[in-house]
Amino acid sequence: MKKYIVALFALAVAAVSCREFEPVFTGKYPDTPLEQPATDEYALARFGADAFTTIADLKKLYVKHGEPVEIFDPIVIRGEVTSSDESGNVYREMFLQDATGAIDFKIGRSSSYDDYKVGQILYVNCSGLVLGEYGFKDRDYSGSGQLQLGLKRNMAMNLDKGEFEAADDYETSYIDLEPVLRAKVLKGAILPAEDRIKPKSDITGAQILSYGYDEVVVQKMKPQQFQLSTNIQEPLVGMLVELKGLQYANNVFTLFYPNPNLNHTSTDGKNRVFLSLPNENEQWESYDYTYGVPWWALTKLRFSKMVEGAKSVSAPQFSDYADVLDAGVVNLLKENGIADVVDLFATTPKAIADKKIAGLGAAEAQGAVSAIIDKMDPETRTKVEWFTLVVGSGSDKFGSMGKISTDEGFFGVEMPYIDMILTYPSAQSVSQYFDYQGSSVAIRTSGYARFADVEIDKVLTIESSGIAIGMAVAYELKKRLVFARKNPSLLMQEEMYTCPITSYTKKEAKLVYVLKKFLQAGENVLIIDDFMADGNAAMGLANIVEQAGGNVVGIGIAIEKSFQMGAKRVREAGYRVESLAKIASLADQQIIFEED
Repeated sequence: MKKYIVALFALAVAAVSCREFEPVFTGKYPDTPLEQPATDEYALARFGADAFTTIADLKKLYVKHGEPVEIFDPIVIRGEVTSSDESGNVYREMFLQDATGAIDFKIGRSSSYDDYKVGQILYVNCSGLVLGEYGFKDRDYSGSGQLQLGLKRNMAMNLDKGEFEAADDYETSYIDLEPVLRAKVLKGAILPAEDRIKPKSDITGAQILSYGYDEVVVQKMKPQQFQLSTNIQEPLVGMLVELKGLQYANNVFTLFYPNPNLNHTSTDGKNRVFLSLPNENEQWESYDYTYGVPWWALTKLRFSKMVEGAKSVSAPQFSDYADVLDAGVVNLLKENGIADVVDLFATTPKAIADKKIAGLGAAEAQGAVSAIIDKMDPETRTKVEWFTLVVGSGSDKFGSMGKISTDEGFFGVEMPYIDMILTYPSAQSVSQYFDYQGSSVAIRTSGYARFADVEIDKVLTIESSGIAIGMAVAYELKKRLVFARKNPSLLMQEEMYTCPITSYTKKEAKLVYVLKKFLQAGENVLIIDDFMADGNAAMGLANIVEQAGGNVVGIGIAIEKSFQMGAKRVREAGYRVESLAKIASLADQQIIFEED
């Protein structure tokens, strides 16, 4: 083998030494030339159309919920790409927008951000494609969804009926096939930043509230105020918008399937469980409904632990809260099938009021719930909330998952729902709700951002081990990275902020330095470091930010040693600390991580 390696090396030397001044190969090949972008004239000629159809006019073809429209006419749209799946969101689809509106284009490609750039013009021949709706609600909620452009919906054989029917809830399917994409899509020029569509930034909370799907909200609004719930062609749907000043609300949303291997469409409610604000419970909105899930995602481990916690619950009884409950209300609840606290949590005040129980309405039921919540410790409440999650979809409710068993005819076995769920645990994406000028905005993401609710101007870290993670965070945020030096350079002749920091590992105090020109008064600064032990580095960096007149919006730590007092000390000082991992113990040379 050695002689072959030597021979190849000699050949390589001979190849590059023929001429004394031959350029040295650096390992970088020339960039692949970009394909020639299509023009308006070329796209119209290629697709056989006389003029472009606006996206607003395309959307007008869809006139009735539940009836997707197959397009046969030579309709060609010209839209700008306004979304990117680089962060993992907008999965297998993209949004195209023109001056009249926007459409969700089900391209069927993942990681398409390199082929279809934000700001690029796309020409789409809609002939042969299907216009369908996603997200229409017609039961416990009301409102239109958003229109999507894709292929015909998937069909499957119903063996009982002996006929084909829709295989899922979607009116369109992904295009996915490269030959179809090449036949239907032309890529145009990438517009310079100054010529691209700008986000609509004047959306008010009142507008969003009037576009809401919630039945209770809609009933409060005048008909002309909730356009989105009645107008499927509403131009704002799908458009690029900018909302500033969002704040985390007190509830989350996710949907999971007890057995994800079985059918889980909205028509099969037995295989659907929601984490969300209880339906028609506007009275409960002042309470926390995060179900103990403050994250943007649930790992398989965290999800399993949540369900296991619910399994450990012995249903709290009304007698446990006798000192805060009205005895007459409790008796009326029991007489009408609400036997304990679990039943009460699983029943909405509106549902109780609908029973027409003399002397017991929504207000009385809400009063009982409020009294129990105010007394119940948070850990117990989280377990009870998971225990009382309702199995079902829309109007089809089958009971709380902690109290009922699976349907043998559907699942093939009868067993406690919780056991079925623990048999097929999986990671779950979580939608977070935000408050925006009095309205509620749900943001869905497959990513995770612990500081998504704050404005960040700069990222501050400390040399040298903090620089790598600080650089990664600053790069992701597209913000400037500043790092504090432990040993000032001879070139640092300008004014500096300083603070003594005692190293936990070296047991010595050192001044750290940041040039004053790098931190300005009023700036929102995120502090990033790799480890937190006693918290001295974080407190020192926070001191420097405050010397500059800035605001510490948070402290992000890769690994927190929670068995030491540093993080507790920093949090008690009023700073927000977020850690990616927490080490509970290093005893006996074993690393034991704290499980969230």
